[in-house]
Amino acid sequence: MPRFTRPLAIWIILLAAVCPVLGQTDPLLRLNAGGSDETFDGTTFTNDIFFSDSKTTTFGSREIAGTDADALFLSERITNDAGQPFGYSIPVPDDGIYALRLHFAETAFQEAGRRQFDVAVEGTTVLDNYDIFDRAGAGNTAVTETILNIAVNDGVLDITFTAVLERAKINAIEVLGTLAPIEAPFGVNAGGAALDISDVTFREDNEGFFLSGSTFIATAPIANTTADALYQAERFANTLRFVLPGVQPGIYTIELHFAETFHTGAGERLMDVTIEGETVLNDYDIFAEAGGMNIAVIEELTGIAVDDGILDIVFARINNQTGTAKVSGIAITAASLVSNESDDDALPGSHRLTAAYPNPFNPETQFTLTVAKSQQVAIRVFDLLGREVERLFEGALSAGPAHVFRFAPDHLPSGIYLIQARGEGFTETQRVVLLK
Repeated sequence: MPRFTRPLAIWIILLAAVCPVLGQTDPLLRLNAGGSDETFDGTTFTNDIFFSDSKTTTFGSREIAGTDADALFLSERITNDAGQPFGYSIPVPDDGIYALRLHFAETAFQEAGRRQFDVAVEGTTVLDNYDIFDRAGAGNTAVTETILNIAVNDGVLDITFTAVLERAKINAIEVLGTLAPIEAPFGVNAGGAALDISDVTFREDNEGFFLSGSTFIATAPIANTTADALYQAERFANTLRFVLPGVQPGIYTIELHFAETFHTGAGERLMDVTIEGETVLNDYDIFAEAGGMNIAVIEELTGIAVDDGILDIVFARINNQTGTAKVSGIAITAASLVSNESDDDALPGSHRLTAAYPNPFNPETQFTLTVAKSQQVAIRVFDLLGREVERLFEGALSAGPAHVFRFAPDHLPSGIYLIQARGEGFTETQRVVLLK
């Protein structure tokens, strides 16, 4: 973990027990520390990512007081055998003010004073000599610490756990923020510094987006491009995983940038590439696709569906007889489903969806939908994790006049929501912001 030096003001609130779905504000990211995906009443905590060197522990079935999400507290990330601090470096959509919910349960000790540790966020200690049993009042009891007003200035939210007595641990993490999510165009220069190329800004690879791999920068000129620096840098590993939270549910166009700067012939580096669990490049050979060494090649992949708020790309080496997997740049260049205005050119004359007004709004916003022929239509609202939160309409819609729809979510927290209209031959989504 990096050394922290930036001072900041952080507020901390103790919640004595976790509510049934672990909070009311929709987080940017939920992580099940030490475990895999777990869903409770429609709320999903994703598999453990973004952590530094540490261990994991799991426990058998048991009841955890103060929560309905018992399984979440039966896995944990914990200090490794050498006893060094561990932590998380979580990339966030942009610099700004964030909040955290840290979830704990003492599942190993049944008395206070047996485990103590410190927790620092962005270099500031927010939990000092923290004793889970003492704070929860019992063993096998869930407790949540909410940390507010976290200033992030480098695109990565850092959390450090340092053992004082026994080992430090964490069961689950929620990152909350009010910033706009990632939108196209967005890029990362794998292994290199920030670059502006055409209309895409490639962010610096600060190891926040990649969960593994080493970096390398070549010096030879790169053909078929004027952006040599993008292709001279790379991140490589046997299995290289790129994870980008804060991606709105939608259909995306993604560019993968490659140049073979090490191997001198075809067949010397082969890899598979999967995006959102689907293989998009099979037995991929950069040298063969580019036509030689030190030549830029771009693979444009369209129709990539992201519905869980996290873009996940894996580059995997085929076998030990070939070179490692690698990539020089990743860019999101287009998003087809997220827009605040209708796309009347998509299917001329078929429909017209007006932009919601007002936007941002409180307590309600409204919009109209006109269809050219009578048809079945569904209008639903999703949060940024792709969960349906309200169904505004489902049924037959007559042709001709504009139909008015209102969204008045008095039961929902402030945040960004997606209104999706789906008819015969069209699907259109617009983003609205609720401010309470």
